[in-house]
Amino acid sequence: MTDSEKNDTTPSVLPQDSVEKTKDDWGVTGTSSETSSGETSSPSPHPKDGTKSVSEASGCNQFGSFIGVIISIFVSGVIFVVINYYYESIPFLTDSFQSWIPYANLSILVSVIIQIVQFLWNNKTVKPLLEVVTNVFALIAGVKLLVIYPFDFNVLDWNIPVEQIVRILLILAIIGISIGIIVGFVTFFSRLHKSRQVEE
Repeated sequence: MTDSEKNDTTPSVLPQDSVEKTKDDWGVTGTSSETSSGETSSPSPHPKDGTKSVSEASGCNQFGSFIGVIISIFVSGVIFVVINYYYESIPFLTDSFQSWIPYANLSILVSVIIQIVQFLWNNKTVKPLLEVVTNVFALIAGVKLLVIYPFDFNVLDWNIPVEQIVRILLILAIIGISIGIIVGFVTFFSRLHKSRQVEE
């Protein structure tokens, strides 16, 4: 047998890699490659970038609510101090302002208490009802302020009808608070009805 007649009996080996796309609970696609020894290597799963766990999101929301309550209480405290101890330094307030102070103090006190209760007891169903309570006392204070009207804007010597503007603003505020009370009642009963349906 000559060299030219000899056939090359050496088999040619071609690399064969099987690529399989896999999906896991993380929602991440990966590849699985089979090695020459028959072992299969799979990629290690990893969570998507930019996602936050439920506990982290809840902690951020709770911290934000806490900061909001602190700021609101601070503002209420400033208003309380001004209307009780420094109102005499405001030139356009009359002596009848003293008769409105108790209504203002009661509204401020109720508002602070309700905010603390809402923070400690984060109940979405009861929250609108608590807001209704706050708005009721705010409405009482607003109506009494309009009735007493302890303002004398003549001392300002402005060329604009300040008294009429203030009265209109007070009336609009009272209307807005009244609408808020109605909306709060509707929202409360709606959420209460839905919660009962879920329990059933």
